[in-house]
Amino acid sequence: MESMETMTTRNVNEMPSGERTALEALLGGKLSPEQQVFVIAYTPGVAPDPAVRAAARQQLMKTFEAIDRNAVKHGLSADEADAAIEEAMEHVRPRTP
Repeated sequence: MESMETMTTRNVNEMPSGERTALEALLGGKLSPEQQVFVIAYTPGVAPDPAVRAAARQQLMKTFEAIDRNAVKHGLSADEADAAIEEAMEHVRPRTP
């Protein structure tokens, strides 16, 4: 079985308004201009091509490096950054009892 896999990283401030609105609806909240969105579409159960995996890994590493630089720029500790991520995830996807 062949797998079509696509991925992209976009700067929110460079998105057309319709694209941004669609992503905000999908994510369940407003996006801020300084954010980036990383999207990957894949077929579950099908291993992606090694080149696609390597490209995804490279893009994730670039994203993590940018996150680290931003945390240092704003004087955030790793614990504070983790807490902010947890808070954001809870806001977007609240846990149900």
